[in-house]
Amino acid sequence: MLEKRDLDELRGLMDGSVRASEERMRGYMDESVRASEERMRGYMDESVRASEERMRGYMDESVRASEERMRGYMDESVRASEERMRGYMDESVRASEERIFAYLEGKYDPMFQLLAEGQKTLLETLAPVSRVEKLEDEVAFLKQMLKTLASEIQDLKRAQ
Repeated sequence: MLEKRDLDELRGLMDGSVRASEERMRGYMDESVRASEERMRGYMDESVRASEERMRGYMDESVRASEERMRGYMDESVRASEERMRGYMDESVRASEERIFAYLEGKYDPMFQLLAEGQKTLLETLAPVSRVEKLEDEVAFLKQMLKTLASEIQDLKRAQ
C-alpha cells in the first residue's frame, strides 16, 4: 500500500501534470480563440465590405431608376404645361382679336361708311375724265382765241 508521502508525491506529480496540461490547454485555447477571433474579424470585415458593395450597387441602381422616373414625370409635366399654355395663349389671342375687331368695327366702320357715301356722292357729281379732258381742250382753244382776238383788237385800235 502507498503511504501518505507517496500519495502526496503522486498528488504533486498529478497536480503538476494537470497544471502543465491546463497551462498547455489554456495556451492552446487562447491561441485557438485568438485565431478564431482573427478569422471571424476577417470574415466579418469581408462580409461587411461585400454587403456595403451590394448596397452601393442597389442604391446606385435605385437612384438611377428614381432619376429616370423623375425625368419622365418632369418631361410629361413640362409637356402638359406647355400644351395648356399654348391652349391658353391661343384662346387669349383669339379673344383679344375678337375684342379688337369689335372695337374697330364699332369705331371705324361708321367712318368708312361715311367716307364711302362721300366718295359715292363725289363720283356722282364729278364729271367723267373724258369730259374733263374735252373741256380742258376747249378752254385751251378758247384761251388761244382770246389772245388772238385781243391782239386783233389792239391792232385795230392802233390803226384808228
